[in-house]
Amino acid sequence: MRFHRRHFIHTTARLTALICFCCGVATAQSSSTAGASQVASPNHPATTGEPITEVSASTTLEPAGPIAPPSPAPNAAANSAAAPTAPTVLAPPGTDWESDFVRAKTSFIAGNFRLATMQLENLSVRASNPVDKARASELLQVSQEWTRRDMTLIAQHELAGSDLLSRRTDRRTADEIGVLYLSSIGYGLGTGIWVDVLADPNSVEGAVLPPLLFAGAAAGAVAFIDRGKGLRYGAAQSIASGMTAGFMHGLSWLSYYQSSSTYFDEMQAKNFASLLWGTTTLGAVAGGVIGSVSSTTPGRAAFVSSVTLWPTLVLGLGAAGFSRDNAYRDDNAFLAAGLGAAVGTIGGVLAAGSVAPTTARVRFLDLGAIAGGLAVGGLTFAARAESSKDGSEIMLATDVGIIAGLGLAWWLTSEMPLDLGAQQPQPSKVTFTPALIPQRGGLGFGMVGTF
Repeated sequence: MRFHRRHFIHTTARLTALICFCCGVATAQSSSTAGASQVASPNHPATTGEPITEVSASTTLEPAGPIAPPSPAPNAAANSAAAPTAPTVLAPPGTDWESDFVRAKTSFIAGNFRLATMQLENLSVRASNPVDKARASELLQVSQEWTRRDMTLIAQHELAGSDLLSRRTDRRTADEIGVLYLSSIGYGLGTGIWVDVLADPNSVEGAVLPPLLFAGAAAGAVAFIDRGKGLRYGAAQSIASGMTAGFMHGLSWLSYYQSSSTYFDEMQAKNFASLLWGTTTLGAVAGGVIGSVSSTTPGRAAFVSSVTLWPTLVLGLGAAGFSRDNAYRDDNAFLAAGLGAAVGTIGGVLAAGSVAPTTARVRFLDLGAIAGGLAVGGLTFAARAESSKDGSEIMLATDVGIIAGLGLAWWLTSEMPLDLGAQQPQPSKVTFTPALIPQRGGLGFGMVGTF
């Protein structure tokens, strides 16, 4: 074939222009695919403002060797390697995640920790950046812990006078200090009567003034020992319970001694009153020492008092009801009452720790015993008062009512919470967890935990 030089040159020029056009289109597509937000190179003519040199279409192309592929711009690799890492962008306020986080935090502040835990678990998974994830995770950890411990937020003013605040601060409750004031007035009246027995006054004023003065002095003594920080948690009830137990023991055993003694061996009224006052005072002092030194509770102290009282009455009435010999009925009754008081006190001291009742439960037990004794005993008295010769049926029926009332009250109050005493909050467990924190240009190492 014959080739004309001019035809060859024109053909070569067209092919070269077509190849350059295709390469330009491919380069433009590649650039648009890599990202439209890429910053132009500072050496690019469009950036520097230098004029762009256009190649004339009429340029003469000489045949030469193979056309070398275009080499990459010298600044392209450098610009690609030096591109900075994109900074962490926080979720702007008002977005769905931020709004949900505000709702979860509101639930947490309101004390609804179970709902807050569920909300924060979802937010922790949905977090789009490390900062938001850390915010949700830290609050989630606290919410989960407080949910596990069944915590409740209560305003400080709502705790005024409550047993919860008394346990936390190891200070006597309002209920037990009220019981102690009432017991102290009774103790003061008894002390005044004891003084009357010893002094044998000749006037009404001389007989009335001592009980009134000693009652006021006893109440003032309670106010004095409760000054400042006040008595410890359970100490006031311990004093009152010790006073009651001492009185029951003294009355039972002194009465048994009087009933079992001959006329010439019986104690005089002054000796009887002095010993009864002494056992009552000894019980009050012993209760105060135990309540101040040991970590007791108002419920345990009241429980010991009740367990001393009711066996004394039940065994005393039972022995009197079963006695057929009227000559020894009082002897048997007071002996059984004394034994009941001793067994009740010892059993109450040993069982109080495991039972751990609240004062409310003890009050319900006393209420059940009183209601049962009055109901059954009263009905029996109404039915058998005229036909009964010695009242044995009435005393035994009263015993049955007391026992039934105690049993029913014990069963009804078995689900009441326990009173474990004054307990200071235990320090939280110290935990540490390693964490990697994304930062600009790398990662940071840190520790996350509670202490």
